[in-house]
Amino acid sequence: MFGDRDNIVHPKQWQPLQEGVPQARIERFPQAGHFIMLDKPEAFMHKLKKFLDEDKLSI
Repeated sequence: MFGDRDNIVHPKQWQPLQEGVPQARIERFPQAGHFIMLDKPEAFMHKLKKFLDEDKLSI
């Protein structure tokens, strides 16, 4: 999960992660900074719960 307004981790760090780990799932939050769970708590909880509720994880 990456906040596009992050001022600690460069917001485009998801790109090298996806290049290095092609099976990684990237979730971006355009209106969030470094602490997505504080900036966008509802969206954060929804995405996290959806991920954790999945039957299978691709590894």
